[in-house]
Amino acid sequence: MGIFSFKDLDGLKQLEVYEFIKEVNDVFNKTFEELKKFYLGEVFNNGEVLYVSFDEGKIVGTIGAITKEISIKGEAFITELFINKDFLDCSSQGYGEHIINELLNKAIDTCESYKAGVITLGFKPKLSYLEGYISNLGFEKTHEAIIMKYAHDNKDKEVNLNHIEFEPLKEENLEEFMEVHNKGFSGTTNAANLSVEEVKDYFKDYKGNEELIGIVKSEGETIGMYMLAVIDNVGWIDNIAILKDYRSKGLGKSLVNKCIERLKSREVETIKLLVMSSNNVAYSFYKNYGFEEETVYSTWYQKK
Repeated sequence: MGIFSFKDLDGLKQLEVYEFIKEVNDVFNKTFEELKKFYLGEVFNNGEVLYVSFDEGKIVGTIGAITKEISIKGEAFITELFINKDFLDCSSQGYGEHIINELLNKAIDTCESYKAGVITLGFKPKLSYLEGYISNLGFEKTHEAIIMKYAHDNKDKEVNLNHIEFEPLKEENLEEFMEVHNKGFSGTTNAANLSVEEVKDYFKDYKGNEELIGIVKSEGETIGMYMLAVIDNVGWIDNIAILKDYRSKGLGKSLVNKCIERLKSREVETIKLLVMSSNNVAYSFYKNYGFEEETVYSTWYQKK
């Protein structure tokens, strides 16, 4: 039994982690190479703080600590929490509890070693049985990440697409995109600041799909940003933001409508987005626009 950093595992063990997460995460859609790039990337300190727990050579669970926001806003995040429920069911109650607590405390200790003032932890509804363990460690439930589906047009919405235009992400506007993203999401629940390297990765990842990511302009002025995706014939509005000085002018409606039209041009079957239940303004906006709540994607807790 032991806990290891993902970066210290050999290729075969990393592949085992991939197969494990595919099995326990019912909404997983990454390839092995995509998972490796994510786990060995900047988000998890090049794989140092993505942990994998083994028992007799078999994977018991995973957990990750995100520390890069601590220096910016004092907040750390714990994600990628996946547990082998079958293993826990077959183990004695005390041993299963020990496994879970060991993983959780490993991530908490990492966050605290980086001087986090607040630790925010999230997991999928499938792992709701962990709520008791998390509460015992001082976490309190704060919000949910909700998937909303575009169901119908709001007949009352007034939209003028001439207000805005999309400028695809290019080498010459990478830093501008980063600045607009970070300013646009400042103070937003679960929002993370992008680095230049992360934006460069986006530029590579969206090669051939440049029209799905970029800067939003109105009358020549940069007013926001957008990130869209098409996965398994579902169009996703991943991230959109309007800069503070341009809000409450109807540009948000124009932005969402343009995103919907852009995704419809890819002939997707449906359009979805993710919104935090604590973001009442955004939730109400999407609800009024014609999006309906479909399911809870993840539940989030905080420890101060």
